[in-house]
Amino acid sequence: MPSWKLCIFKRAVIVRHEAGEGTTDEIVATYTKLSTDEQQEVITAVNAELNSK
Repeated sequence: MPSWKLCIFKRAVIVRHEAGEGTTDEIVATYTKLSTDEQQEVITAVNAELNSK
């Protein structure tokens, strides 16, 4: 996935997560147009950023 696309999805998932819309996995699952590999890439990036806070 291009870095710009990953950045957009990462920020969107983090904002939704902080708003209490669900877990990272649940939120990423709502993006049905992403492939399984892309979903996993977003989950990994989001978890890394959330763990660094």
